[in-house]
Amino acid sequence: MISEFFKLSNWFLFPALVFALFFGWRAVYIFVHPDIYRIKKWDWWWYQRWFNFVGAFIGWVALSYIWKIDVSKFRIEHFVALIIAFLGITGNLPFAALIGKIGGNPASKKSADSKT
Repeated sequence: MISEFFKLSNWFLFPALVFALFFGWRAVYIFVHPDIYRIKKWDWWWYQRWFNFVGAFIGWVALSYIWKIDVSKFRIEHFVALIIAFLGITGNLPFAALIGKIGGNPASKKSADSKT
């Protein structure tokens, strides 16, 4: 099933590559506060680009999977794939995967600290 995604006849492959490259390269500028990414080193940048590329690409693979299912046989695993597809193609899957792991958004911590 997954090998079908990588065939040139699959029209999901090309937007997947384009948007995965876009989010891989630009997601840090879109989703991360400039005060944070200005101080990071090359290894952090490399990881963020790889992580965001893979997250967006997985979203397109999940969307391709959802596209091929029979709607009358929609089950919970299809709903999960739909959520993964939405988060991935919008560039939010990497952040959603890390919720609770790192301690949340550093910008929100800054605003919470300033209130006390």
